[in-house]
Amino acid sequence: MGNLQRHLTAMPFERALPAVALSICITVACLLDGTFAGAEGGVPSAEPSNRVVILLGGSKGYVSRSYSSCVKALSKRGIDGVLLDYLSPTEISELDKEPSATRRLREAAALPHWVASVEAEVKHLRTSNVPGRAIGLMGVSLGGRVMFDALAADPEIGAIAAVDGGPDDRLIPQIKALPPMLVVWGKEDRVFNPRIAQALSDRAKELGTPVTSILVPRGQHDFFVADLQRSETICAEAASFFDNALSGR
Repeated sequence: MGNLQRHLTAMPFERALPAVALSICITVACLLDGTFAGAEGGVPSAEPSNRVVILLGGSKGYVSRSYSSCVKALSKRGIDGVLLDYLSPTEISELDKEPSATRRLREAAALPHWVASVEAEVKHLRTSNVPGRAIGLMGVSLGGRVMFDALAADPEIGAIAAVDGGPDDRLIPQIKALPPMLVVWGKEDRVFNPRIAQALSDRAKELGTPVTSILVPRGQHDFFVADLQRSETICAEAASFFDNALSGR
């Protein structure tokens, strides 16, 4: 039975200390909507799973119930879910208000800290008392970009899922290796162009990596956080994907 963990590792990007220095691990008993994280809504098991997925949300944080839906779906498959707070409260409140050019500069400056938060969490999970733990990453929007940067430094990640977020499509041909990958994209995304999804799928095939692609009809960039019914479907698909991809690793 899976557990939910909420790990707070973010810091305001204007501060000088590295994000990993402020890493705090808090295990909580309930989800964002007040329900428990155990399978079928029950209390989480005391024993951690040997499979875990780190979820990296977008620039609005985890206010959407879509993220708790994904943790529940993972739990039903016996997979632990970690909501990683790689963004600081300041970043969550300010990023979406920035003009696009300024935001790009601030994201570029903060990206190393965000990636360090992911790397610290992966290290924490690997050094826990669960031998041979298989780790996956799921990135939504900005979290997808962070995920691919973290992946570049860690070839041992077992599987990834990108939801409306990833690297610049011009950089995708430079990717040297990919784990099994799920790509989910809104067909009408105007923030992360759907051509990124196509480029990721094409690169995975070139590398001989298993890839599953889902294009969401009439899906805008925020469909995952704004449409709970659609997100529940995507979360179920993602849980099934990670169940298969992380088994036996």
